[in-house]
Amino acid sequence: PLASVTPTICYKRHVCPAASSYPSICPNGTYASSDTAAMKAISECAICPAGVYCTNGTITGPCAAGYLCEFGNSVPDPDYSTDIPNRKKGGLCPIGHYCTQGTTYKRPCTNQTVGYSTGLQ
Repeated sequence: PLASVTPTICYKRHVCPAASSYPSICPNGTYASSDTAAMKAISECAICPAGVYCTNGTITGPCAAGYLCEFGNSVPDPDYSTDIPNRKKGGLCPIGHYCTQGTTYKRPCTNQTVGYSTGLQ
């Protein structure tokens, strides 16, 4: 019939705002776990945790060695210049420290070594 509406199926890990025609996935830098029920708003997506980056609504993988992913990152090699307060923070490992792949914190150079550049692995 005219003006009939076919309901949209909202799958797990998808966002289906009211009156939307299609489900969408969480934006890059956020994710929804595989057991998360359908969500009604993008704000229900979780911020990507430390040490990893998130794309297409999932945790994609660990951050690259030489980088520190504190939270909310959408690439494995983030740039501090694109930080967003309370949403994303990450960048090159700072001078005097090194960062292994997927690390959640910077480690100071040890054994009488000195790191004079950023991004040390």
